[in-house]
Amino acid sequence: MSLNLAAAFLFSRDLIFAMPSSLVTRRGAVALTLALAAAASGRSVAQSTAGPLRLALIEGLSGPFANAGEAVFRNLLWAVERINRRGGVMLRGAVQRLELLRFDSKGSTEEALSTLRAVIDQGIGFVLQGNSSATAAALIDAVDKHNDRAPERRVVFLNYSAVDPALTNERCSYWHFRSRLIFPREFCWNDSPAKNFHSLSRA
Repeated sequence: MSLNLAAAFLFSRDLIFAMPSSLVTRRGAVALTLALAAAASGRSVAQSTAGPLRLALIEGLSGPFANAGEAVFRNLLWAVERINRRGGVMLRGAVQRLELLRFDSKGSTEEALSTLRAVIDQGIGFVLQGNSSATAAALIDAVDKHNDRAPERRVVFLNYSAVDPALTNERCSYWHFRSRLIFPREFCWNDSPAKNFHSLSRA
């Protein structure tokens, strides 16, 4: 399944959703989780084909912004459980269940980078984060460098709410995907190699 087909998931009738910039909604979580799996299905990433497809959430789950991180985790977990109840996702001709793993960055960019290294060491090829644009920018740089050094263990970064325009402009990355709420009249595609996933409101 190609990266372009992953975009189609977001625009299919059942997966169109609206998502506030600071919070992942349940409908949005389903779409994001499916899009991540679809985007990865045609790519070589650090993920074994045996066992569940592991997704690493790196967010501040302690400290002053713990509530925001926990809200994201709850909604993504709900989406993962819903998808698994329906049998999982089809990747390379085989059905795989999803497993969401939580990693606490403590609201620190430095801790998020350290956690990313631990995630990669565990062989997890799918990283989710979005509550901080500064952290997202650092993760993009780290993922790019890792993927250049170790193309056999590539990582895909799905950003669900960090909206700094630089993330899809001067910091644009082939391995970074971002979704955000826009209205139909504002719909456009980023021409860069990284496809900027956009969601449409139901208005």
